Amino acid sequence: MITKYPEQLTKQEIKDFEVSYLKRYKEEVIKMSNMRAPTDEEKLAIVRALMDRDGLDDVDAELEEFKEIVDDASIVVFPDYITGSPGYTGKLVLFCSNGSPDQFECFTFDGEKAVIQKQMVYEGD
Repeated sequence: MITKYPEQLTKQEIKDFEVSYLKRYKEEVIKMSNMRAPTDEEKLAIVRALMDRDGLDDVDAELEEFKEIVDDASIVVFPDYITGSPGYTGKLVLFCSNGSPDQFECFTFDGEKAVIQKQMVYEGD
């Protein structure tokens, strides 16, 4: 607990407070949005969906390459996603490749199978 006036704080105390505050804020956002990191099973389902999209079989070398791509990506799971009515209810996964923010996919799940969703892309000016 900070018991000083703001002008009495050192730069390190301000930095420590900001880091602590941001960490708590991020944790609260995650709780409110009910998002989480993917499980190993969900990552494997994403690997299989990406390989299916590219017409590839479960050949060991290709499987390992796609596992690396998925492991390096930023992925968030919304386990109880609900769209507006009528719409989709269920697990939603957002996947962004580490190559570029424009390399992303959205997945829904049919049971344990990840299904890539068609993207509505804005090309811009």
